[in-house]
Amino acid sequence: MSLPSIESLTPARIAPAKVALVKIQAVMRTAFAAAVAWNNHRKLGELAGLDDKMLADIGLTRADVGMAASEPLWRDPTVRLTVLAVERRASEKAHLRWRVSRRREAVQAQQGLPREACAD
Repeated sequence: MSLPSIESLTPARIAPAKVALVKIQAVMRTAFAAAVAWNNHRKLGELAGLDDKMLADIGLTRADVGMAASEPLWRDPTVRLTVLAVERRASEKAHLRWRVSRRREAVQAQQGLPREACAD
């Protein structure tokens, strides 16, 4: 059997091979993502086994682990855990800023300073 010549490789003959390759790559990517998600669901049991103090050390609560466990098997639960931890940190920072500003206002009121005179 001889190799095909350049003239015989028309776009009509190349296109189906490229389409098949793209479809195979998409299936492989999906299968890999599903395998990673399934593996992370299995590891979620280890997180559930930690006590509340250890979970708090990594920025999670038991409810967060439960929410991540309720994700469908094809979805990666670590994404949900990451979002929950980031949202909690942002909320805590916003609350701290609010508390500091309230404290500053209380001190200013106690000293009798006008609010406009004490710019940050």
